Amino acid sequence: FGQVYFQTVYQTGNGFSKRADSPRRLNGDISADYHYDYMNRYRTGSLIYQISPNSLSVFTERFSEKALDLGLNGINISDLGKKLGSDFSSSESVNRPEAQEINTSVLKTLSEQFILKLSSPNMYAWGFADSITELPMEDSWFSIVNESVPFVQMILSGLVSYTCAPLNLAADYRTSLLEAIEYGSGLSYLLMYSDSAALKETQYNYYTTGKADNWLPIIAEDYKEANY
Repeated sequence: FGQVYFQTVYQTGNGFSKRADSPRRLNGDISADYHYDYMNRYRTGSLIYQISPNSLSVFTERFSEKALDLGLNGINISDLGKKLGSDFSSSESVNRPEAQEINTSVLKTLSEQFILKLSSPNMYAWGFADSITELPMEDSWFSIVNESVPFVQMILSGLVSYTCAPLNLAADYRTSLLEAIEYGSGLSYLLMYSDSAALKETQYNYYTTGKADNWLPIIAEDYKEANY
C-alpha cells in the first residue's frame, strides 16, 4: 500500500497553490498547521498546509490517474476520513457538514478504484475502508468520562480488519499490547532501519524508538502471545 495524504501538503508547487487551494480561517488567513515544541514553546519545521474541501476532488482525481497508470491498486490514506475541516473563504465557504459530504463523495470514488486502508477514520468513512489502521483503544481522557468502553471495536469486529496504533510508541507498552489482544486489534509497530537517535533535532523526533533489529524479536514474541 502506498501511503497518501490528500488533505495535507508539506510544500507548495506541483499544482498546489496555498492561496487558491488552502482553506481560510475566520479572520481570512490561510489555514496551516505546524509542529510545536511544547518543552521550549516554539514552532519547529516548516508550515503544513491544508487542502480546502473545494479543491479536494481535483487533487484526488489527478492522483488517481497517475496511480492507476503505475498499476497501484491499494492506498493507505492517512488523513481523509479522519480530518474534517471547514473553509471560511469569502467566495466559496464550506461548513463541516458540507465538507463531510465532499469527503464522502471522494472516498466513494476512491473505493471504486483502489483497495483502501484508512487511518483512524470517523464513522462516516467506515463503509469505504477495506481495512483500518490506528483505531483508538482509549477514550478522550476528558474529565467528564468515567469509563472507557471499546464500542468501536465491538461494532467493527468481524466486519473489517483493524489495527491499533503502533505499540512501540505507546506510553505503556504492556498495557496497550494486552488491550489490543482483548479488543481483537491487529498488532501494529512503527519500525526504521537506523536508530531513532538519527531523528534527533528533526521534525520527526517524536519517533523515540523503532530500530528494526531491536524490535523484531519482541514482535515475534508478541504474536506468539497473541496467538495471531
